[in-house]
Amino acid sequence: MVKGICTKFTKEQIKELYINQKQSIRKCEEILKVGHRTICHWMGRWNISIRSKSETAELKHQDPIVKERYRKARALAAKKRDYTGANNGCWNPNREQVIAPYTEMFYNESYREMIIRQQDYICPLCNKDSDKIFDLHHIDFGKLNDDRYNLIFLHHSCHGKVKDIPEDIEKMQEINNKICMSILAA
Repeated sequence: MVKGICTKFTKEQIKELYINQKQSIRKCEEILKVGHRTICHWMGRWNISIRSKSETAELKHQDPIVKERYRKARALAAKKRDYTGANNGCWNPNREQVIAPYTEMFYNESYREMIIRQQDYICPLCNKDSDKIFDLHHIDFGKLNDDRYNLIFLHHSCHGKVKDIPEDIEKMQEINNKICMSILAA
């Protein structure tokens, strides 16, 4: 302990936690109930060298909790690779689902072209046509229902705003019914 300065811990405590037990600085902060700057200050004052980034990373990967997290992340990434990319062009990484059980009709290019042509290449939510990416949306959120009255093209940004709530579903059905009725009238 340094004379005249009150610390809540000793050099030996820091050495035991940080060097012998190989705890992180953050973990030492929690255990000793002090701030980051305080720990770093006293480590510098007592000539306790801070680990390099590579040493820290190596210790992290030895932690069983971190190991399990990385194992789960790798398994999930492998699962996504199996059901996404070239195999499923409609997979959306922002959604929780890993497998999207779409039907063959959903991927049928002529069917998709017919629907977007019927909409005059305009997103019915924002009423804009552009070079933006369009997503084919299932109005009732049923991925297996590829009936024409259940499908509508939306801009990718508008598609992300649609929620699975009755008000949004009714609004989309109403818009799509107008599109389909105008086709029948023509």
